[in-house]
Amino acid sequence: MTTQAPFRAEKPVFTTHPAGGGDALVFPISPPPPPWWWRSMRNHAGADPALIRPWDQARESRIAVICPGLGAVTEVIDAIDAAVRETNQDYDRELDRRRGASERLKTGEAERARYLSDVRHAIDERYPSQTPASGEAHSNGNGRSATTPAAARIKDNLEVLEDRSG
Repeated sequence: MTTQAPFRAEKPVFTTHPAGGGDALVFPISPPPPPWWWRSMRNHAGADPALIRPWDQARESRIAVICPGLGAVTEVIDAIDAAVRETNQDYDRELDRRRGASERLKTGEAERARYLSDVRHAIDERYPSQTPASGEAHSNGNGRSATTPAAARIKDNLEVLEDRSG
């Protein structure tokens, strides 16, 4: 895993809950996390029974929860800290996955480039010249004419016409 993600819950502010009112603790999260960090935070905060009505405000980089009373303030603070810690671990794992995917993509791109080069080389060996020689508009470069079905029909038709006129 990478280094610990730098996001942390700061000292909460006692205020009114933004969704439905009531007393709430609002925890600023710093530095401001990316949106996908907040998705994980919603999951962790919502799963903890000590956090009543967690309400993230990602744009303001904070999360609000109902303050259940003086006796439970430390439990709520500890639960927010645990949710942030778990979210940071998810964040680190996601960064590791993205780095791994990026490395696999780079390796895959290099292998793909080699494969395409090998295919082009095989085609070039079969068809060494792309510019037709004079008088050989349909030559494939090896002295034989192209044998596509349409070319074969045209050749047959020309031979029939020559035989009739000749």
